[in-house]
Amino acid sequence: MKSITLLFLVLVFGIVACNPLPETKPAKFTRDSTEVLTEMLLTASFSSIEFKTNSSRSNLNPTRHEIEIILYNGLNLPKNERGLDSLARVIGSITKHSISNIEEFEWVVVTIERKTDSTALQSLGTFPFLPKELE
Repeated sequence: MKSITLLFLVLVFGIVACNPLPETKPAKFTRDSTEVLTEMLLTASFSSIEFKTNSSRSNLNPTRHEIEIILYNGLNLPKNERGLDSLARVIGSITKHSISNIEEFEWVVVTIERKTDSTALQSLGTFPFLPKELE
């Protein structure tokens, strides 16, 4: 039994070692990043923002790079999904025009969340966009 477990662990570590995680690409801002993030915050009076880049790889897909933006606690949010999509598209467009290497990213993903009590967050929607879809 120990030899089967040991063989399994060696196999798993071998697969992981041969398939390392892809390198994350940095987003290169065309202007001061603080200005860009402030512009995004002001679109709906958000209280805070999280901006990051991610990379992933699977057996079926080559390396995929994305920009992820999470906005929290907007005071002036649209009341329906269509309005939230439009707001997310504006955030995505700001991103597209503020990142000089946007062509290196397959997706711009905008998530809008709000705090429901002191610790819980409610997602109001996640909106993935191809950069070419954004104006």
